[in-house]
Amino acid sequence: MEWKLGKAGNGGLICFGLGAFLFIVGFSIANWVTLDDSDYRAGLWRYCGESLCRKVSSSSFKFFGNSLPAWFQFTQGFACLAVITLICDGIARGLFVFCDQPKAYLWASIGLDVATAVLAFSAAALFGAHVEEDKFMDMSLSWGFALDIIGGILISFAAACFLAETRIHF
Repeated sequence: MEWKLGKAGNGGLICFGLGAFLFIVGFSIANWVTLDDSDYRAGLWRYCGESLCRKVSSSSFKFFGNSLPAWFQFTQGFACLAVITLICDGIARGLFVFCDQPKAYLWASIGLDVATAVLAFSAAALFGAHVEEDKFMDMSLSWGFALDIIGGILISFAAACFLAETRIHF
């Protein structure tokens, strides 16, 4: 039997590709929070201000006090795990598209989509809750944070599309 991807599968590929791109951009940039009335901004890995960027692990990073709080480190961990599952998902998705017997890869890809989305949402929820709750130095959530959430939503849609694809083919 020749395998042909349906509309749901094609939509899933588009959602996955766009979601992965947006999540990786959001993960990488220093725009998760901005300091109100200032040009200072920070992401999970670096902070920028006064035309200079540094790692958040440097001793000069004082957004959250003298050391990175545990919730920030957990946010970094959830985001890293999301990237790892996203990479594995991309491999499974490629095997699904290009292999003769794609059923196992399809189910693996759906599971990895769900895991990636859950980890992305966990990172965003943890980060957003603490920034809003603690109101460190009058910070506001920024567009990099939003890209993380949008990427997670699109990856969730990809899982739903590929779940619909299983109903068509299996």
